[in-house]
Amino acid sequence: MYPAFLVSDAIHEQFNSLEDVPESFRFNWITAGRPYAEDMWDYDVYEEIGNYKDKVLLLHGSADSIVPLSYSDRAAQVYEDVEYHVIEGAGHGFSGSAFDEAVRYVFDYLQQIEII
Repeated sequence: MYPAFLVSDAIHEQFNSLEDVPESFRFNWITAGRPYAEDMWDYDVYEEIGNYKDKVLLLHGSADSIVPLSYSDRAAQVYEDVEYHVIEGAGHGFSGSAFDEAVRYVFDYLQQIEII
């Protein structure tokens, strides 16, 4: 749900180089440490998720103001077996009818993979 596939790009936008990253910094609404930036600096999330071969449920709100939908669009092309849903009008985090819609997708998915 509303995955943070943009972390590496966002850190690159915030800092010109890894040397510019302080010991701690604000990253969206959290305080992150330099090790976080170091770990994410050259991290290719799409290469990593491409190694995952099981089913994936991917949910993203069309009005997400933190993570652009394009990140999940790309991820949906990379995952081998993905069920991808864009929840119209939902932001970064689901509430109200968007929450209800997400719960239905999750419930159906868990039934498909025989968890419930």
